[in-house]
Amino acid sequence: MMLAPGMYFTCVLEKSQPRVFGRGIEVEATTADMVAAGHYHVMLLSEGKLQCIGSNECQQCDVPEGLGKVILIAAGQQHSCVVNEEGRLFCFGENHAQQCNVPEDLAPVQSVSAGGSHTCVIVGATPELARLRCFGSNKSRQCDVPKDLEDVPVKAVAAGGSHTCVITQSDELRCFGDNSFGQCKVPAKLKKVTMVSAGQRHTCALQEDGTLVCFGDPSFGQCSVPEDLKNLVIDVKAGAFHTCAVKRDGSLVAFGCNSAGQLNLKTDAL
Repeated sequence: MMLAPGMYFTCVLEKSQPRVFGRGIEVEATTADMVAAGHYHVMLLSEGKLQCIGSNECQQCDVPEGLGKVILIAAGQQHSCVVNEEGRLFCFGENHAQQCNVPEDLAPVQSVSAGGSHTCVIVGATPELARLRCFGSNKSRQCDVPKDLEDVPVKAVAAGGSHTCVITQSDELRCFGDNSFGQCKVPAKLKKVTMVSAGQRHTCALQEDGTLVCFGDPSFGQCSVPEDLKNLVIDVKAGAFHTCAVKRDGSLVAFGCNSAGQLNLKTDAL
């Protein structure tokens, strides 16, 4: 099962069937292997071929030709990024902050995450060589990789609205960029982190024991992790102002903003 929360919707992919809960996205009968969501659009990957649906105001759904076989996808606020089997990165859509201007020396790409107006990747041929690179808007220094991280191997990256978080090879969580809501203030008692996801103004981290911790903007309850989730989470994705998690038994939990029904995940219908 895969989760892809956007602004006013949540896309759930189970058994290759995408379903959308909330408002703004209409998914016709189709199948997919991977899903990603921006604020107003959804990316669906099926056998290496990409399809984008939803808002195309900034051409974030105009899939370019010549991508080759796509293996990774990431959706920013209004831009889209893909990595093909050769490790090449392509981005398209909103580009006012050069978040789609892929540097020529950016290869091979191991992982990609698209934020509000910036894009971050992990590059390197091996895990030991995996390094973080970011480009696009840097108004909150979300693309300024801290000096003490420049030569540190990283294994996961999450780009939020105007902040960036990474997990190092030693399972440490580091965040930088906009911290106006505490979204970069990593809790001191956080244990080894296996997964991280960044929303517009909040961050969620999954510890190796299955405990979910969220911090940052609490305005809509997107950081209020239900007490009955302790040690039970295996996946987490942060939307703009809501959070979705998968429990060990395969059931879904969503909390935060529900202005359009994006939390009403009717799992019994999946």
